Amino acid sequence: MHPKRQVLHVLAALLLVTVVSSFPSGAPLSACGHLMPIHEDAVAEESASPFLILLSSTNYTTQEPITVTVTSGEPYLAFMLQGRTRDNSPVGRFSVAPPVSKFLSCYGANDTLSHAAAYGRTAMEVTWHPPTEDVGDVFITGSIARTKYIFWAVESEAIKGKDTYVQPSGGGNGANTLSSSSNVAVTVLSLLLLSMRHFIKLRC
Repeated sequence: MHPKRQVLHVLAALLLVTVVSSFPSGAPLSACGHLMPIHEDAVAEESASPFLILLSSTNYTTQEPITVTVTSGEPYLAFMLQGRTRDNSPVGRFSVAPPVSKFLSCYGANDTLSHAAAYGRTAMEVTWHPPTEDVGDVFITGSIARTKYIFWAVESEAIKGKDTYVQPSGGGNGANTLSSSSNVAVTVLSLLLLSMRHFIKLRC
């Protein structure tokens, strides 16, 4: 084997050992609060995230689960995801885990999803179940890593609860409708009275 090629094989093997040792059994419970890798010198990338989080719905109810899909143009090896409110409170739970992944019960049963071992993938799909009450906007948030030291903080678009739906245009309450109808009736009655007075004056 050519010496240069032999060196490349050695470097590749060392890199593989490093990656596998970095993610031996998934994220630990000690990462539940910050959802970031705890390796020394690991700092989140500041460039735009290469990962796309797709949601089957951007509105939630307490009965309907939402499918969450994470895709990327290049393989990623590790991840940790939670559903969180705007005030950073963990909510909801996961089910139907993708291959080589596991659930963690950080603050509630299966409220966190993590890799279970180093496993390259470009896409994964998981089911997220909303909380049992409307808690406002919820985001699927956390971190996804390509290597031991290269990772990004990620966050989906807002998943809105039923109380935060935008009121359809043209909507209104019954009181306003009743008030408008009353005003119309009064106006019509006034016009009729004026017409009658004018008619009586002409007859006289």
